[in-house]
Amino acid sequence: MEFDQTPESLTDLTVELLRQDAYQQNVYIRPLAYKADEGIGVRLHDLKDELTIFALPFEHYGKNEGSCHVTISSWRRMDDNSIPARGKISGAYASSALIKTDAVRAGFDEALVLTQDGHLAEGSAMNIFMVRDGVLITPRSPIISWKELRAAP
Repeated sequence: MEFDQTPESLTDLTVELLRQDAYQQNVYIRPLAYKADEGIGVRLHDLKDELTIFALPFEHYGKNEGSCHVTISSWRRMDDNSIPARGKISGAYASSALIKTDAVRAGFDEALVLTQDGHLAEGSAMNIFMVRDGVLITPRSPIISWKELRAAP
């Protein structure tokens, strides 16, 4: 997608939005780039790119942020060659919705997601951070096996 905006102009737009909304609390900011043409067909080329930014009040993502009851999802993380999982692509959130809904309906607050080969990748809509022997581990790719995670203190 291509836009005339620079990172600086997008920042200015976001600051102006927040100024106009005048929230006096934490907010969630969602920039959304999308294909805006009307019509039926599956393609990404020769379509008009548009951008919107909105904000809404935001306090807590989950009801038990201090101590979540977590499970391992039966759903797997989408492979990077299926849809770019590291991109914030709206259609990819269908997978996250399935993961989260299954977890909540089973009595959990959240679910961890494994790759196709059984390595820990992420949560339904968050990254994973782990402290092992006093060291913060923030993997740039899913490199922690479920077996290794279970063995961690």
